Amino acid sequence: MGPEDIIAPQYYRLSSQRGLFEHLSHLQRLNTLNFLFAFRQRQEKPLRL
Repeated sequence: MGPEDIIAPQYYRLSSQRGLFEHLSHLQRLNTLNFLFAFRQRQEKPLRL
């Protein structure tokens, strides 16, 4: 078993983890934008008592 046999699986694991975190970060940004959009819409409606 050479060094490449040990390093390759670790590289692919780190690569897939990075992709996962990038995807989660993107979803978090979308969620924040959706929240802000809904919040602004709610603020624009006149208050009725």
